[in-house]
Amino acid sequence: MKKKLKILLVEDIKHDYIAMNRALDKSELDCKILWVKQGKDAIQHLCSASFDIVLIDYKLPDENGLELLKEIKKNKLNVPVVFVAASGNESIAAEAIKLGAQDYIVKDPLARYLEIIPDVIKKAMTQWKMEQEQKISAEKLKRNEERYRAFIQSSSEGIWCFESAEPIPIDLDEDKIIELIFATGTLVECNNMMAQMYGFKKREDIIGARLENLLVPADKRNIEYLKNFIHSDFRLIDGESHEPDIKGIIHVYLNNLIGIIEKDSLIRCWGTQRDITPLKNIEKSLKQELRNRKILQDVVLSLLETDFKKSILTALKAIRIGLNLPRVVFRAKVDSKKIGKFQMKEKTSRVLNRFYLLLNEEKRQ
Repeated sequence: MKKKLKILLVEDIKHDYIAMNRALDKSELDCKILWVKQGKDAIQHLCSASFDIVLIDYKLPDENGLELLKEIKKNKLNVPVVFVAASGNESIAAEAIKLGAQDYIVKDPLARYLEIIPDVIKKAMTQWKMEQEQKISAEKLKRNEERYRAFIQSSSEGIWCFESAEPIPIDLDEDKIIELIFATGTLVECNNMMAQMYGFKKREDIIGARLENLLVPADKRNIEYLKNFIHSDFRLIDGESHEPDIKGIIHVYLNNLIGIIEKDSLIRCWGTQRDITPLKNIEKSLKQELRNRKILQDVVLSLLETDFKKSILTALKAIRIGLNLPRVVFRAKVDSKKIGKFQMKEKTSRVLNRFYLLLNEEKRQ
């Protein structure tokens, strides 16, 4: 069963109320009218019950219709309003529209205003419904943006978005695409974590930066990084970039990025990054240590197989030119036939002890 339309009519003249009620009874609208004469009564009813629409006359005993409309909006009483004004008060009706009324009616008997009331009510309610849907959509969008912003800012990784000033056709030569990426790329979004990686305090300090000022084009490793991005259909996982901070210190970032393609053109790119510079430094140190271990192993094996004094001089010469030979304990693998009558353990231990004595003397000198 269809619900009856509940209408609140705020009108101080009984004759006008009867006329409006009669006009609505004759219409196709299935409605029920509650009639009140004063603004304060209207507010009381609106606060205690729900109505589908309110019709407000301009002239009321306790206040005018504009003041009542302001009070309805101030109290956030969500209901559509049709303003009713006497002939010659069209400017007042226009003011009501500015204050939030959905429509207005001018009491002009010659214009047969009573006949258009049902259509005005339907139009006002349709408009109100659309406005409410837009409002709900805007609120949802706002909440989504707030959640998005909270997620972005709480991330332990740098999150960024670079946008091209002009769309970059993806069917161009890769060198041309890279040239345009550097020439037109601008940072349009990021979180505080990303800004702090470059030495800035907050995101606002870095947004608007040109890509070429962050991802240095002169570094061939960055060119290779962008080529890998292009070759993988503008999606890249664990791509390494080498970028300076505001002090000029080069950092190595591990990036995951995805290009946004529209109409066969690259328009923007979203990505995340984390600073792996400390890991890279450790990796470099470990590689150097392995090289040093190999050098030391070769020296000891040489001591066991060739002239001891000559090998020691060779090792000390290596120290003079800057090789860092750490003291490492390992078991040398040497053909036992080359050692003669000496046992492996005894020979290795004796040679190592002599080598480290000379090594310490050389360092003290």
